[in-house]
Amino acid sequence: MHRDKIAQGGGLRKHRPPREPRGRATPPRQGNRQRIPRWVGRYNYHDEDGQRLYQVRRSAPERVVIRRPNGPGQWSDTLEGVRVVLYRLPELREANYDEPVFLVEREQDADRLARLGLVATTQAFGAGQWDETYNVHLADRPIVILSTTDPASA
Repeated sequence: MHRDKIAQGGGLRKHRPPREPRGRATPPRQGNRQRIPRWVGRYNYHDEDGQRLYQVRRSAPERVVIRRPNGPGQWSDTLEGVRVVLYRLPELREANYDEPVFLVEREQDADRLARLGLVATTQAFGAGQWDETYNVHLADRPIVILSTTDPASA
C-alpha cells in the first residue's frame, strides 16, 4: 500500500522552482518586447562656464545612453558637434591646483568622492576612450587613478 502511494506521488507536492521576488526592476518579456531599463543615474556634463553639454544615463543592467539637449525638453541621441569634457569640469577648474584629482571609472564614484570634499572626475566613454583634450585640465596637477577590476580599465 505504501509502495502504491509512493508510486503515485504519495500525496506529496511536486517540487516547484522558487518564484522570482516581487517588485523586480523590469517586467518579464512578452513576445518580442524588450525589457524596459531601470535608470539608476543621470549625470550632466558641463563646460567650463557651467553650461550643460550632454547627459549620461546609466541603467541596470549595464546600459549607457548619452544624449544632448536639443531645445526645451527635447533630447538628441547624437553628440554630433558637441565638445566632450570631463565630468564635474567646473568644480575641477575651481579646485585648488595643489589638491589631488581623483580620476575614477564612473560618475557615481566621482560624486561620492566629491561629497567627501575631494576633487574627482571621470569621462563618459569608458576605459580606453581618453580624449587628448582632457589633458589641459589635468596638466601639472597631482592625479590619483582609481580603477576597477574590469580588464578594459587596466
